[in-house]
Amino acid sequence: MAGRRTLGQGSTEYILLVSFLLIVALLGVVFISALPSFAADVAARRSEDYWKYARPVAITSVAMYPNRLVLEIKSHSPTTITLRQLYVDGIPLMVYNHSIPFRLSSFTPQCSSSENCQMRLMPGELRIVSTENFTSNNPCVSGQQYLISKRFFVNLTITYNSSDGVLKNQTGKEKISGLCTLG
Repeated sequence: MAGRRTLGQGSTEYILLVSFLLIVALLGVVFISALPSFAADVAARRSEDYWKYARPVAITSVAMYPNRLVLEIKSHSPTTITLRQLYVDGIPLMVYNHSIPFRLSSFTPQCSSSENCQMRLMPGELRIVSTENFTSNNPCVSGQQYLISKRFFVNLTITYNSSDGVLKNQTGKEKISGLCTLG
């Protein structure tokens, strides 16, 4: 009788060991499949942290719509600067000033469509700006489809005049990141 108990115990231990190994393998597959989204989340957080404290112009909020990029910007400059233009992945885009809070449904830029807004930013001032007709190279558009809730990363360069009138560029060390939205 003692031999039977040992055989049963060995079978039970074998089943438990195989079950444990299957659980570990399953957890490994789940972990490996979650790495890409985890990496994107880390990159998005790094981008957000960088741009929130960038100088002289910080980006505190980013949204991409089917045909325009909307940014909430804040001046960290000790003097007044004049925002001239944005370059997204090297493409120059005209900049428009909006009232706060921004609503896409009541979209009315505070400039005519034929001129480039030259917005003065006082020290610490918060503004909402958008780009005009950002349809080519829009990371949220694939063919004829708009990719809602897709995370995007784009290079951003801000052209501005400093208080002494010198034209300068601010290029981020991190890409800006946001989610594709419809409003």
